[in-house]
Amino acid sequence: PNALVKKYLERRRTTDRGVNQRRYEFLAERTDSVRADLSRAEDALRGQQERSGMLDPAAFGDAELERGMKLRTDLDEAQVEERAFREVLNQVAAGSISARGLAAYPTLLGNPAINEILARLQTLESQRTELLDRRTPRDPDVILLNEQIQQVEDRLVALSRSYLDGVGRREAQLQSELSGYHDVLARLPAQAEAHYRLDREVRRLSETLVAMQTQLVQARLAAITEGGEARPVDTAVPPRKPAFPRPLLNLAIGLLGGLVLGMVGALGSHYLGNGVADPREAELASGVPVVRLDSRMPLLLNGAGARQSVLVVPVNEHASSLPVARSIASTAALQGVSVVLAILGDAPLERLPADGGAGTGVALAPLEPGHTDPLERAEAGDESGYPVYHGSRNGGSGAGARTALEELERRFSLVVAALPPLGHVSVTASLSAGRPVVAVATAGRVTRTELREMTGSLATAGIPLAGVVLRDGRGGDDSGA
Repeated sequence: PNALVKKYLERRRTTDRGVNQRRYEFLAERTDSVRADLSRAEDALRGQQERSGMLDPAAFGDAELERGMKLRTDLDEAQVEERAFREVLNQVAAGSISARGLAAYPTLLGNPAINEILARLQTLESQRTELLDRRTPRDPDVILLNEQIQQVEDRLVALSRSYLDGVGRREAQLQSELSGYHDVLARLPAQAEAHYRLDREVRRLSETLVAMQTQLVQARLAAITEGGEARPVDTAVPPRKPAFPRPLLNLAIGLLGGLVLGMVGALGSHYLGNGVADPREAELASGVPVVRLDSRMPLLLNGAGARQSVLVVPVNEHASSLPVARSIASTAALQGVSVVLAILGDAPLERLPADGGAGTGVALAPLEPGHTDPLERAEAGDESGYPVYHGSRNGGSGAGARTALEELERRFSLVVAALPPLGHVSVTASLSAGRPVVAVATAGRVTRTELREMTGSLATAGIPLAGVVLRDGRGGDDSGA
């Protein structure tokens, strides 16, 4: 009721208002619009000043002109000095003047280093003159003084050439600064035009806003006594107790409903979700032991000495068998077992480090027809590591994988084979009842269904499943395995 009365009174005042009130409302609306336009114009002027770095175009132009004139003067002086000094050096080189004449050059005359060399030269010449009074020019002491004088003169010429190089560098720097000044000067008219246009707009809007605010005050004073004679007689009072909501009842219903929905959601997510994220879930799904791959811990294989081959097979394409195979081979090598790491099928060779895995691995020659001793390089490898056989270079054929495994089993006590996912031809050819399989899965990217299908397929074929290695889904185990 109070809101309805307030709305009615506002409409009644609008109806009763006269010309002054309407004029005030119009001016108030237009003043707000002009104030917004002025704010945008001020922002545009400030942005233009920040981009151009120019607050006052006239002062900026004078400063740039003075700077350009100074650069031109300095450049002309440097060019004149460079030409004059080069001419002096050419005369010294031609023998027209002596090296002592370089010290008389005006710029070099005040150089402390040149003065020191000149003083040294005068001292040596005085000593030579004094010595020539008593000895001949072929005297060893006179010849020594002549050589020293020649060295001092050469040093004077070298310093003069260094000074000439410095003058040339200064000339090039002045030329570069003058080119930059020309670019700034070329942009100055457009920047000045934009600055004056924006400044003129700010001044116009400022004067308009001041005039409209003056008229707004006058219109407000004239409209104070006009219209709005209706007023409320009584005010509606709210009831003491609200009909809705009832806090205690609503709180009880909300808590009970939230508890029921939360339990249903938690149970449904647990039983209906198919993803496997931890070893316990993987053990329940596969029925075999499951461990998590840790780069800081060795990956032990129970009964490694009783088996000749261990096949490391990923459950799906989201997992890689190579880190787990490297970890098993590294652990077996540390235990003193004669082990070889075989990469067969489409195992990712690009993820194998340059040293062949943990320790110092040795890359074996591929098993191809005509090779009488394909494992010769493995037997000659570094004893601190274990050999690595890149069988994937044979194209990943099933016969090649089976032949490689049989040949490696004859040479080594334990063969750890990194294979592609189950179903690949090289995996099918390598499976045997005497070769246990270690499955590899990535946490969060493998499902219970995939684990059950792999376990059932291996059990049906009579292939022993040694266990499952669960890798971190972020891929943090690869580098340290």
